[in-house]
Amino acid sequence: MDRRQPGARPGDTLDLSIDRLAFGGDGVARHGGIVVFVPRALPGERVRARCVTAKKNMLRARLLEVTAPAPGRVRAACPLYDKCPGCCYQHAGYAVELAAKQEQLADLLARIGRCRPDRLRPPFAAPSRFGYRNKIVLHRARSGAGTALGYYAEDNRTVFDVPSCPLACGPINETLTALRAGGGFRDGLRAGCSVTLRHTPADGVVFWDSDRGPPRRTLVEPAFPADLAVPAGSFSQVNPDVGRALTRFVAELAAETAPDRLCDAYCGAGLFALAALQAGAKQAVGIESDGAAAAAARDNAGRLGLGERASFIAATVESALAQALDARPGERQLLILDPPRTGLAPDVIAAVAASRVEAVIYVSCAADTLARDAARLAAGGFRLASAGLFDMFPATPHFETVAQFVRP
Repeated sequence: MDRRQPGARPGDTLDLSIDRLAFGGDGVARHGGIVVFVPRALPGERVRARCVTAKKNMLRARLLEVTAPAPGRVRAACPLYDKCPGCCYQHAGYAVELAAKQEQLADLLARIGRCRPDRLRPPFAAPSRFGYRNKIVLHRARSGAGTALGYYAEDNRTVFDVPSCPLACGPINETLTALRAGGGFRDGLRAGCSVTLRHTPADGVVFWDSDRGPPRRTLVEPAFPADLAVPAGSFSQVNPDVGRALTRFVAELAAETAPDRLCDAYCGAGLFALAALQAGAKQAVGIESDGAAAAAARDNAGRLGLGERASFIAATVESALAQALDARPGERQLLILDPPRTGLAPDVIAAVAASRVEAVIYVSCAADTLARDAARLAAGGFRLASAGLFDMFPATPHFETVAQFVRP
């Protein structure tokens, strides 16, 4: 057999033993020495799968049958599980999911980041695996003779109808049921637009479609150590319980550093900066490209009595970070980074490396880009002191990570 060719072709049926779970949730097996990715298969299982993609160094296969199930396999909670690509772990017990994510974090840091943390902290488990999301976004599309309001399927084009989502909190599903009653709400939406539903205990459910945009109002979001005002259209953590635990942990790390100055890049409505100030940081500056969120951060600081110790800049991190990190000699400085899923731009890495910052707390919702940036920060003179997983998104492939970098 030509070793350059995979040992299977699309359409072939494969009998496989699953070894582990890859980042993203696919089961991993080998066939003829070639890696095979099988969604919804678990480590320790024997499965029968059909090859759907064959490349020189990997195969992808669709699960047909679990011939020998793993002890951790459970029944999926959602009737749409076979259609929805979002909840890749509903067939796994939560202990299996959490252990897999911890293994994936360590693997990504070692393989992509080329580093191992001095301390890999135990994972923080979510208190609730379902009903935790305070925000969902649904898409409107034509579906046969009718309309669908739901999520994108695996092809990222087809929209399947979602009457309710087990990840969403109860009030969101109740509001969705009311909106869908009779079909008038769905039919009144333009095909191709999206609908956002967002909930807070203080405000109830607020919803809007993408054509009209979010209402110009602030919502009271549960946060640590005090609730914050956040514009309806601005970023906020979607899992309040895990979000509060994560913020408390970041504030504790900041207190250990005892900085004279703290810079909170991608600060949103001031979440980490204000928590760190309340934990003992002396001064803080936040940078946020969303002008409404930056204004809310200033208002939150004033309401909490921290206005004289905090300032917030409405600007991109790329344009403002170097000046914000221009500390005086001898001044202890801490940087908190909470970038979007794409991670840090090269200009941001360069500004951090050129600064006098002694420690960096990096909060990431994408462990793969965190690992990439860890390698870049190491090249800029930082060591990965610790990393810890916070399971902000149970049943899905995603999780939050808090990484601490220090100058040797």
